Amino acid sequence: MAILRHESATGAHWDCLFSRVTVPPGADLLGAAGDAGKLLAYRIGSPITFAAGQSQIDLIAEPMIDHRLRYLAYEGDIGGGRGVVARVAQGRCAIESDRIRFVLDAVPGFFTWSAARTVGRCAVTIVRTGADDALDLAAPPNR
Repeated sequence: MAILRHESATGAHWDCLFSRVTVPPGADLLGAAGDAGKLLAYRIGSPITFAAGQSQIDLIAEPMIDHRLRYLAYEGDIGGGRGVVARVAQGRCAIESDRIRFVLDAVPGFFTWSAARTVGRCAVTIVRTGADDALDLAAPPNR
């Protein structure tokens, strides 16, 4: 799974991508393996941010068409005037029938994403357990 900051002519939003398939370590996602599966994709208008001690946030998300696996590894211009993406976080996920559980690399805690779908949008609740520190996934980490 990955969270991408997507900059376009209309401003910034964040793409939350959850793998529907198991991705083996070291897989060449930018090559042929990048097209072999699908990513469940949501667009959110604000970053995932937790204040110190906060364990739950509520967001509005827009479901998008499934994305190619290559977006787990890709950063840069996506072509066609659609803007530029940069990874703010990555990790592992398990998609369950009514929620998605995930962990982020180098970020303490475990997360549960629950979405109640309405026409064109979802009310999303993200619960963070196992950590009390602040978390701000607004921008890519310094590399």
